[in-house]
Amino acid sequence: MQRRVLYTLLLSLISFRLYAEGGPPLITDDPGTTARGHWEINLGFTYAQAQHESNVNSPLVDVNYGVLENLKVSVQIPWESTVASDTGHHPSGLGGSSTGVNRRREK
Repeated sequence: MQRRVLYTLLLSLISFRLYAEGGPPLITDDPGTTARGHWEINLGFTYAQAQHESNVNSPLVDVNYGVLENLKVSVQIPWESTVASDTGHHPSGLGGSSTGVNRRREK
């Protein structure tokens, strides 16, 4: 019990120096838009564990292109692998892709 408290305190002290940024699948989504005529390419990795299987998206490719100063087109394409713990079955392939348009309002 004392070790758990000590580890919690230690991690709390270390965490004051850390910060994080959102990345693909952009659950925190980037509110800005890519500049006109410019590309933004993000590569990510996600991992999910369920009771009888684990799911990995790697790489998760997020490509954005600035069409106008306040308008971008976005495409997200994951390579998905699932491992079933009870059978050991390991299928993989393109996951659920998504496309979208992001428009930023002028102030």
